[in-house]
Amino acid sequence: MIEILSKYKICDSFELYSDGDLKQVCNAPKDKVGVYLWSDLDNPGRLLYIGSSGRVRCDGKLQVRKSNGTGLYGRLVEGHQFAKVLGQKLKRHESLPLMMIKDEIQRIKIEWYVTWDELNTHIPAYVEAILLQRHYETFKNLPRWHERY
Repeated sequence: MIEILSKYKICDSFELYSDGDLKQVCNAPKDKVGVYLWSDLDNPGRLLYIGSSGRVRCDGKLQVRKSNGTGLYGRLVEGHQFAKVLGQKLKRHESLPLMMIKDEIQRIKIEWYVTWDELNTHIPAYVEAILLQRHYETFKNLPRWHERY
């Protein structure tokens, strides 16, 4: 998967501890779109989730997430996830630490990559699909916290 992501020059990562504050540690841009990967730092090589933020409209223009924060930051911090597992609809800054505690994961690494900029115009969902396909081809499953794709 690394070779796919190496073309994206606007990228970074941060760590989240199960008792941490996602809103404070998230360094993803609020005005860009792309993909993100979560991995279990205490279990090297264990990918937990692959996601994306941003769409392309039918006129070819980029649509950056504007609600609940913006861009990659908004999707990572304010998006919803784990409602079925946790029994309630929570934003990620609330649900992610709870899920980490439930699965006994102390810390995760969140990497993000901008896929649409001056150098690349790659639709985030397309890059996400490629990454998921590569993961499936390698491990014959989806990352642990994926419900389906």
